Amino acid sequence: MLERKRGELNIKKLGEIIKIARNKLNLTLSDLSRISDISEIELWLLENGIIKNPKCVFLFRLSNILNLDYNELLKYRFASFYRKKRLRNVKYNL
Repeated sequence: MLERKRGELNIKKLGEIIKIARNKLNLTLSDLSRISDISEIELWLLENGIIKNPKCVFLFRLSNILNLDYNELLKYRFASFYRKKRLRNVKYNL
């Protein structure tokens, strides 16, 4: 359960990063939707941490448009996966 909450926090943080970057460029959701070819509702859901597994292609498009580091976005996207993998590896090495 704790692992799930951490994953949710990472997704919320990812959404905050995207929203802040969009606002810095004075883009509305509608503007970003038109530029990125991602629907406004999907962008809104992503920014509000409701989409739990955002598509990597979406993150790639957004990173290019918003001048964000794609690898950093992926770290937030896959953070809970890597934690679980690390915990499994530690468990088997004991």
